[in-house]
Amino acid sequence: MRYTNSHLEDWIENLYRKIDITEPEQINFERIAEALDIRLSFKPVTSFALKHSGIYNICLDSRKTRIEQWYDFVHEFCHIHRQKAIKKQCLQLGLII
Repeated sequence: MRYTNSHLEDWIENLYRKIDITEPEQINFERIAEALDIRLSFKPVTSFALKHSGIYNICLDSRKTRIEQWYDFVHEFCHIHRQKAIKKQCLQLGLII
């Protein structure tokens, strides 16, 4: 039986190709953030994402392990991606944001 990727898996593969990630060892939040023009910082606070002066920012909790920071990064990245997608849809519909 052949495995079929989910839509999410296809989307992630396409994202990795777009930002020239071709090997598993290249997958890390610093590289992804840099490739997507997301400012990344580490502070001893709960992780969060925000947009300030047109720049997307993700702040990761410096007290967490690298794996926990990865989970936080992908969670916060989804907020940013969703915000961008909503804005694009509104612009296509002629709505002002």
